[in-house]
Amino acid sequence: MKKFFYIIFLISAMFISCLISAEGSVKISDINTTDNFPEISLRVNINSGPYLPKYNLSEDDISVYENGYKVNYIKVTGKEKHQAGMIYFVLSVDSSKSISENYLNVVKKSVAEILLKTDSNDKIAVFRFNDKVVLMNDFSSDKNTILSNVEKIEREGTKTVLYDSIFDSISLLKSTTEGFKSVIIFTDGKDEGSSVTADDVISYAKSSNIPLHFMCMNSSANISKMQRISRLTGGRMILGENISEVPAMYRNLMGEINSEYVITYKSQLKAGDSNIPLKVNVRFDSTDLSDTAEISSPKFVFPNFKPDLVLVFLVMIFILVLIIVFLMLRIINLKKTSNTVNKDDSGLNDNNGLYSVKDEELASIVQRENRESEEKLNDEKASFNAWLIQKNGFELGRKFSIYWKEITVGRAKENSIIVNDEKVQDRHVKIKEFNNHYIIMDLATDNGTFLNGSKLLRPKELYDWDEIKIGNTVFLFRGINAD
Repeated sequence: MKKFFYIIFLISAMFISCLISAEGSVKISDINTTDNFPEISLRVNINSGPYLPKYNLSEDDISVYENGYKVNYIKVTGKEKHQAGMIYFVLSVDSSKSISENYLNVVKKSVAEILLKTDSNDKIAVFRFNDKVVLMNDFSSDKNTILSNVEKIEREGTKTVLYDSIFDSISLLKSTTEGFKSVIIFTDGKDEGSSVTADDVISYAKSSNIPLHFMCMNSSANISKMQRISRLTGGRMILGENISEVPAMYRNLMGEINSEYVITYKSQLKAGDSNIPLKVNVRFDSTDLSDTAEISSPKFVFPNFKPDLVLVFLVMIFILVLIIVFLMLRIINLKKTSNTVNKDDSGLNDNNGLYSVKDEELASIVQRENRESEEKLNDEKASFNAWLIQKNGFELGRKFSIYWKEITVGRAKENSIIVNDEKVQDRHVKIKEFNNHYIIMDLATDNGTFLNGSKLLRPKELYDWDEIKIGNTVFLFRGINAD
């Protein structure tokens, strides 16, 4: 009889345990009160549990309570990736000699482990980078191919073009049109020799809505740099105490990505409020899950001006400056004219005692002012070392000299070179002179820029006879000082 009750007790305990695990969990993983206060952004990991249906949660399922009061309006993002049904990952692996052989081997094992757990619809591309960026494979669901390519990665090279690799990874993800997109970088955070900066990749990732995740060890000297990039792009910075923890770090990241929601709302806190209770409540059918935290508002909050008013204010200042400059130039010209007045051959010209200016002196003044204006204009120009020649279209053979240190090419009238091509965007491409060398960069266009037949993914140096294609228009670059 006792044995029977003991068995019943064990079965009941197991059933209760299953019910507890089925309830799932809610965890507030990050609170951002500084970037756009009074707007507050929360990162919340929501797990519905193994025995409850998977939800595409919306604003109707989530409630936020600030200082005990329910927030009237919240915005939930992140639900799109749960609805999309497909995940696109770019794995970017540091293969420079700044990382250890042991770390690289563990990275390879980590990738192998996670490949076993990926869904058949998930698409994974692999980059490696040292002093150059190499695409090992484009987006694929073939786990054997991906694993084989990762196994081929070896430590080599003399530099670490980390930011170039991130820029290329974002560009590759932009070519996809659906699903959740993310970049995961295995690195120690060292960068040397990249043609773009950390701010460039942050801006590119934010405009493309692609989070950047970093995985590295606590021993890295560049943790703060990577934390800044991941935070500003909506990504994660995953650290481990030792190399053996890398596989677990990767699995934790995947779990967070699949269950993370971003909740934003307008706070009622005042500047300097601290340790205010916050609660997030999630409802699954008749089940309520919640987590609590404390928030503090910034001590100093700058006024949040409306963009339209700021623009009007700046235009008024600009017009006022132009008027002041015009008046000052008029005064200077009047002074110059009065200083050039000389006596004529007969002495005084009239009873007022004013001297006349002879015709030859007036001509000399005009010539000198024209010469000074021309010299000033030439000082603003770069030396004429390069030009573009149109290779096709209505203006075939037209030559565009590159006078300035920096020019833009596009359809808009404010460009240095205006192209009448429907497939060319308003501001399509930029060419910049630096130490007698010219750098070309695509301005994040939809149709892209092609250099010598290859799509331009990051800024590159131009060489004599390079062929540039934007839309349907083709130019030849000629440079006197090109190598």
